[in-house]
Amino acid sequence: MRRLAGPLIAVLIGAGCASAPAPSPSVPASPSPSSPVACPTADQSGRLPSDRLVSADVESTNVADRITFRFGPPSGVIAASEGLLREVRPPFFEGGSGEAVTVAGDRFLEIRFEGLLIVGDDGTPTYQGERDRRLDLPAIVEVAVTEEFEGYMTWIVGFRGSGCVSLGADPGGIVTLDVLHG
Repeated sequence: MRRLAGPLIAVLIGAGCASAPAPSPSVPASPSPSSPVACPTADQSGRLPSDRLVSADVESTNVADRITFRFGPPSGVIAASEGLLREVRPPFFEGGSGEAVTVAGDRFLEIRFEGLLIVGDDGTPTYQGERDRRLDLPAIVEVAVTEEFEGYMTWIVGFRGSGCVSLGADPGGIVTLDVLHG
């Protein structure tokens, strides 16, 4: 896994179509039959803009499907929040119960946020969006939260095709994940 030196404020495109990383047990060593020439996804990690995830939106453009994670102002309670992106494969499990979770797609990404403020001082969840979205976009077919407990939030993104993945961020508290159509 690569460790990014600075905050995840600069645009990171290291997950694109560069040379393939050495496969780990959770990363497929070869593309699936429906994705004959898949663009490999390199593991990435880095600091998040804040410890408060407030929304996650999914949209499609002419060339890619995009997930936009919006972070609110930092709580001041948690010193640093980290994010991790890696390609994974089933089986997937619910963090609390250990029950199996089925996510649609031919390829899968895990997005793991650590050090999040999950519930505010008033007991209200900081992220109030959907936890499981089945989509019919050109690449992304499902986005599901599989863990949300004690500062950890894990998302599994199911997608189809051989498209490359890129990760980006801006100083306004937005982190984007693009999966190119292909």
